[in-house]
Amino acid sequence: MSKFIVTGGQISYELLNNKLPAMEYEIAKIHIWLSMLNKGQKPKRWNKPNKNGTKVTFEVIQSQADYNKGLTELEDYIDQVNQQFELDLKLNR
Repeated sequence: MSKFIVTGGQISYELLNNKLPAMEYEIAKIHIWLSMLNKGQKPKRWNKPNKNGTKVTFEVIQSQADYNKGLTELEDYIDQVNQQFELDLKLNR
């Protein structure tokens, strides 16, 4: 019997489409990113949004170190969004 291990995949988020205002898109993306991490999925690539949504390629988190790295990447992204839109978003660990 063969054993298969899922190492990644791709999800399409219809709500993250190009009709959303830029700030709303970025805030929704942060929420989705955190949700993916908590489900054991670490985003690798975010495609550009179109009318059908945004496709996200992810890898499956294999260890606590991978999860922590994903949180650090998300915190860096939150800092960029805060600077761009003069927000004060934070991630509580």
